[in-house]
Amino acid sequence: MAQNYSYLSEEELKEKILMIADYIIDNKASLREAAQYASDNGFKISHVSVHYLLQNKLMELDKNRYEKVMAIINEHLPKSIEDDEVKSRVNAATSLLLQDFTIEEIAENLNSTFDIIYDDLTNRLPKLDSKKADLVKSRLEHHRLKNLKHIQNKPNDAEKPTLDLNKLSKNVLKEIILMALTYRVSFKNLSKLLNASIEDIKESLYSLEDFNDPLYYLDIETINEDEINERVAYINGYNYLKTRKKLLSQLSKAKKTNNKDEIAKIQNLIAEHHHLIDDSVAYGTVGKNINTLTEKEKEAIARYRLKYALSKRKVSTIFQRKKEITINLIEDELAAKNPIYKEKIERLNDYMNMRRNEYIQDFVNNKKR
Repeated sequence: MAQNYSYLSEEELKEKILMIADYIIDNKASLREAAQYASDNGFKISHVSVHYLLQNKLMELDKNRYEKVMAIINEHLPKSIEDDEVKSRVNAATSLLLQDFTIEEIAENLNSTFDIIYDDLTNRLPKLDSKKADLVKSRLEHHRLKNLKHIQNKPNDAEKPTLDLNKLSKNVLKEIILMALTYRVSFKNLSKLLNASIEDIKESLYSLEDFNDPLYYLDIETINEDEINERVAYINGYNYLKTRKKLLSQLSKAKKTNNKDEIAKIQNLIAEHHHLIDDSVAYGTVGKNINTLTEKEKEAIARYRLKYALSKRKVSTIFQRKKEITINLIEDELAAKNPIYKEKIERLNDYMNMRRNEYIQDFVNNKKR
């Protein structure tokens, strides 16, 4: 949790930020190392809070330092192969493949996805064990026909369902925003998906002011995203847009032939597809007793808070929960099952504390004037 720094004056806080910036520049330190350094020197702070302060305050204090710090931070993008849990999964996947399991079966056994396991075996394993990687390559060729269908479904740059930002209506922009917020698609990934610059995408999406806060937090959350999470988000966004494009094409053809039954059928499929991102499941829980909620409904509430970067109190109000403890129970239940969600909700809590501390700091400074 973020430390409350309202006890610091504005000048003292500036000094702390510059101290952290100089440490990163002098030592080419990561955010975690900088947070540890600051904490060891009397300014207890998390790596998320360090990133927030540097991104939002340092530019105003010293542009030159800001550019140097951001360059170093980008060099420290997470290298998942160094993570013990990832190594363990790669080794487990390798063992199962050599026992003649297919990638699909391995993914099911390891509670993972086809794409993650495929990347484990083809991209991560060679960095761990080149000899086993050669065996795996041979075995994958043996399984080629079984796996071909899934591999062909992987995003292909030539087949990207791109959209022209300049021609998009507000409703389509809103749909893109909801897709990005739902699947936690970074602006970097949106740039790839929409074949547009990050700057142009931000300008277009931020034109819908109601979504500015959740988009701002999405940018903070995903700027140094783990490579596995980054890839999963990209694939989810790609598949959503590809299916959308396919359904709209089918609808256009049906309208040309004036096939009313086909038109109605496709329109229902489009509505069903949109339900993946439109929060209808979450809103359907309003007023329901927590003991009657399904697992899907609980997950929808938990993810709603992350999606829109809201406080627990705000979510409790929206879904008519009398106590924040209800939201805590729902989040704890999902976090116990999903380590990625657990990490992301911890980041959000840290961010909410940072925002609260800023309000307190501003209030204290205003009273002193």
